[in-house]
Amino acid sequence: MPNFRAYALAALERLSPSWGGLAIGVVMGLGVAAHIAATMNLREAAALRALTEAAHGKIEAESKRIPVDASNEFASRLASRTQVDDVVRDAGRLAKSANMVIHGITLTRSAATGSTWGHVLVSINATCEYKACKALIAELQGRYASLAIQSLALRPASAGPGQQDMQLGLRLYVKD
Repeated sequence: MPNFRAYALAALERLSPSWGGLAIGVVMGLGVAAHIAATMNLREAAALRALTEAAHGKIEAESKRIPVDASNEFASRLASRTQVDDVVRDAGRLAKSANMVIHGITLTRSAATGSTWGHVLVSINATCEYKACKALIAELQGRYASLAIQSLALRPASAGPGQQDMQLGLRLYVKD
């Protein structure tokens, strides 16, 4: 920085006194403004970080306070494990009506623990048009309130124009 100051001072000395004073004032004003802006950004960032940490703490405390039991509203809408076959059948029927080519459907079951709901992961591999994929997901979620999308991957298929290779992971929360 010493070299920059020397060049700046030399340039200011070459200016007339009134221009030199104005230039010094402008440069100093810009420097002060930059310092104030940087200080404000640091303060705002610290305040935002504190608010975020407080919110996370409240969320954790609330999630520990609410027990996972079958008496709450969400639990009353959960499917039973016996309905998993219905979901798979519906997915197959809907896929067939949308001209989807199903390559495979796999099920992975996970039992409930003290802090999590039981669920069944339904993985569907298919080739379809994009609109058919959206329609399948919308229809299944409309029928089953406890169904969530865990993952969705679409890639252009070699089957033809407009076709997609779809890998869809659906998580069906169950009560037993």
